[in-house]
Amino acid sequence: KKKKYGVRIGRPKEYFATVAEAVAALEAYRAGKLKKRETDRAALAVKRARDLAIYGRSSATEREVALALVARWEATFPASAALVLNDGTKADVLLRLSEEDAWLPVQLKTTSGTVKGSPNTWNFHNVTGYSGMCVVCWRCDVGDAWVYNGNALNERGKLDLSVTPLRKNCELA
Repeated sequence: KKKKYGVRIGRPKEYFATVAEAVAALEAYRAGKLKKRETDRAALAVKRARDLAIYGRSSATEREVALALVARWEATFPASAALVLNDGTKADVLLRLSEEDAWLPVQLKTTSGTVKGSPNTWNFHNVTGYSGMCVVCWRCDVGDAWVYNGNALNERGKLDLSVTPLRKNCELA
């Protein structure tokens, strides 16, 4: 007798003699996929916790700084708007400059503190590739920032930026 109830469980399509068998097979397949997804996520959670312990929480820190920047912008310029963009976008924040829909894209770079052994130097990573944007290098320990032209950082040609007050990279801001 030919099996006439087909269910796509992975590849190829499988056929069953009754609807109940097909439904049971599909539910078992879906339960297996859910279990695999949960297992994969649990493994990633361990890796994420380890990475967080090693590298810190830079994305969360940048998001907090972005939210604070937007709040300050809107408080200072009530007629203007500001937006915090999603993770993975080129800019972290958009600041509205005028009623004519002119927006300034801003890339945030944060550092938690000074360089070990250099109490007056702060490092910022991956500061190139932001042409036409402002790059704000925020010192979390001090609560202030240097603002750079993205084009100037590209012309400098170095991926990372070390800033010491009153020195060359500070004066570039």
